[in-house]
Amino acid sequence: MKDKILFTIFFLTIIIIVIMPLILIDILIIKVMNGYYYNLFYLIIFIIFYYILDEILDIFIDGVLKVIEDFQIFKINNILVFLLKLLVSYIIINFLDNLFININLTPTIKILIVSINNFITNTFDKENEENEDKSLDKIIEKEVCEILEKENVFICVKIIKNRYPKISLNEIVKSVRRINHRKNSI
Repeated sequence: MKDKILFTIFFLTIIIIVIMPLILIDILIIKVMNGYYYNLFYLIIFIIFYYILDEILDIFIDGVLKVIEDFQIFKINNILVFLLKLLVSYIIINFLDNLFININLTPTIKILIVSINNFITNTFDKENEENEDKSLDKIIEKEVCEILEKENVFICVKIIKNRYPKISLNEIVKSVRRINHRKNSI
């Protein structure tokens, strides 16, 4: 029981340390732009709810876009993805602004908060993707490119897994998606 409490405290501390600078940026924006809030505590709760809802919907959007890309329904433009996430974030902050009676933000403040937060998270997401990439052998990547010319991502993963059973499925899926994304964005 004690271990669970210590783990929970440690986990919450890490989250607070990571999110606190973003919360402070948002509070600074609201203060400088003369946004109305009844109490600082309500404002912090508002911002935390905004981050939670935004992250949940971001994960959902990313999942849907990966499925669309995997099935090759249509090509996904990175600018369109960024604009879609901006729109969803604006809808979330607008919804929360209407829900929280004690907070009243102008559309300019909402747009500024959404833009800055999406820019920061998009920058960190790209850095994480670049650091996370593990490449397959060049010969296997060439095979993946050739298979993707004729087949979709799922069939390509299945073929590569059958040819190279020692490579983990997770590594194959990530590499095939990365190669497919690179191929589609050209």
